[in-house]
Amino acid sequence: MKFTNFKITKLWGTNSYNIDIKDNKLIFVAENGAGKTIILKLIYLFLSKQWSKLKEYKFESISATINKKNYKVNRKQLKINISQKDINELIININPSHKDFFKKNFINILKENDYNLNILLEPLTIKTIAENYNTNDNLLIEIIKKTKKLVYKDLDKLINLPELPVMYLPTYRRIEKSFNEVVDSFRNFETEDDRNDSYDAFNEIPKVWNEVEKLNWKQTDNNYIEIIEFGINDIKYKFDNSYYSEEKINMFIATTENYLVNKSLIYKHKKLQVKINETLFDINTENILSSGEKHIISLFFYLILTDKQYFIIFDEPEISISTRWQEKMLESILETKPLALIIATHSHSIVLEEYFDYLTSIYEIKINQ
Repeated sequence: MKFTNFKITKLWGTNSYNIDIKDNKLIFVAENGAGKTIILKLIYLFLSKQWSKLKEYKFESISATINKKNYKVNRKQLKINISQKDINELIININPSHKDFFKKNFINILKENDYNLNILLEPLTIKTIAENYNTNDNLLIEIIKKTKKLVYKDLDKLINLPELPVMYLPTYRRIEKSFNEVVDSFRNFETEDDRNDSYDAFNEIPKVWNEVEKLNWKQTDNNYIEIIEFGINDIKYKFDNSYYSEEKINMFIATTENYLVNKSLIYKHKKLQVKINETLFDINTENILSSGEKHIISLFFYLILTDKQYFIIFDEPEISISTRWQEKMLESILETKPLALIIATHSHSIVLEEYFDYLTSIYEIKINQ
């Protein structure tokens, strides 16, 4: 796969960008507010074919050149057109007692929310609509998801963009918090009554927390992944419930040990542990790993131990990473042989001399209007 160009025309009505990519590698350097984060987000949404989210940005057109072929979408093509006939087809197999409701009200629900299917799928929106219209929220979610597939099915065929496994690491990613850290802030109630009223709810939270972690690992239908949390509990769950080849395990441990200080990772009997001064600790033991160490272990878990080579889009990889680690980070990522690598950074420590050919500033790619 050769990704050689990406163009954005009239972003926010004024700014256009022409980005040439060499050897499937690109490094943006720019100060805060220059627009690099939006450009990376648009590359991610376009390559992963998330048309409904792309529609939320104002632009005239976006295109990419892959394997010498140009793929282009105009924002006008993202406009949602859905008829009563389409709705009738969507609800053909649902319970007859709900059909009348969707025939009479679904178009109005779409209009009231400006046809924004992402907002419609937000839990608070679903709850509000279900209450206002006295309908079943699970069925509502099902019909909205079917609508999303239907309205962009023809666009997928028209653009015919190849399926690319895309991994996006945005700046708003964070290090996972433990259960205790999450609920501690809720324990500081003003009165004894507040504490008593909340006791039962607190007892239920761990059960829900565990189920959410398991559910996150089951979401494998999409060909893209957006990592917004580096979760050591998730890593432990995955190791406990999956098989990895010895070759991949050895590569993962060797890569992470380039960064760990006075610690090492030990993998035995499907169990990943941290070794400190001859003592073994479970990988998710609290306070054993720093934020930077969690960042590194989680990142290279995804890059080495998953079954895909990803097109990586990485915004500010220096977050939570020391200067010394930054200097070897690009080399470590490229050793995992990603399909492509695009990063945006403020840090000069990341961009060593051997990567200068892939370096560009936001001002070099901006087209004067």
